Amino acid sequence: AIMATLGFHTSVTIDDVSVEGITKITADDIAAATAEHKVIKLLAVVENSEAGVSARVYPALIDESHPLASVHGSFNAVFVKAEAADDLMFYGRGAGGAPTAS
Repeated sequence: AIMATLGFHTSVTIDDVSVEGITKITADDIAAATAEHKVIKLLAVVENSEAGVSARVYPALIDESHPLASVHGSFNAVFVKAEAADDLMFYGRGAGGAPTAS
């Protein structure tokens, strides 16, 4: 909600975000994704359309060649599709006291 608010200069609260966790992902889901050269990642996606800004968190199936597929462990990434700059990715440690505070 914070990044959606900052990124799109609008008010987005946690109540506006649709959330689906990873608890329903099974070993069979992971095996099927691997067989298709894909990975399952928990994504937070914010989109701006004529209807307004929407935000959701959900497990997504992405190609193993996508830059977000290489994000593991305590690392986080923000992937931005920008009209003028094309695709941008910001990547770094995001878990633990020092990385979170920096």
